[in-house]
Amino acid sequence: MALILVRYGEVAIKGVGTRSRMERLLMHNILSGLRGIGISARVTRSQGRLFVEVPDDRVKESVELISRVFGVKSLSPVRVYVFKELNDIVNAAVKEWSDLIRGRRFAVRVHRVGSHNFTSIDVAKAVGAALKPFSAGVDLERPDIELFIEIRGDKAYLFTEVINGPGGLPLGSEGRLLALYPAALTHLWLPGS
Repeated sequence: MALILVRYGEVAIKGVGTRSRMERLLMHNILSGLRGIGISARVTRSQGRLFVEVPDDRVKESVELISRVFGVKSLSPVRVYVFKELNDIVNAAVKEWSDLIRGRRFAVRVHRVGSHNFTSIDVAKAVGAALKPFSAGVDLERPDIELFIEIRGDKAYLFTEVINGPGGLPLGSEGRLLALYPAALTHLWLPGS
């Protein structure tokens, strides 16, 4: 199974109860959409992220669909590695990206959630130093390729793509609305008339 990391924006700023309801709604909308195109998937949530497991041969179709679901800010197909120490993350990055960066200038971008005995900068420096011999060098301003690592607990998620979604709130989270048609508006009193 392949894993897709899904980020959401406006849902995250809601109160705890509302956020939980909207997260469940977003998960439902993603699963429903994937089922609609014949993809069996599983969605879990963790600290402001959703993780969608899909069959390895259906990643491209899944990404295309999820990127059109309202409430999704962005998403990334990821490779996940369980680690015990910083060196495990460095080894995973070398395994994952050493061929990809040959002849290219790169930058490492790290986001970390949880308590660790290293910082995001420590990870970026260690991974950058280990990958530099395989590349044309490090360029933090205008790299040919960006390498992303998101660290959550004892897992490191490695990816190279961030695909934008429509953002906003999930479909089905809106309230009721009354719409007045133009014919109804002619009977309203307007100031100055």
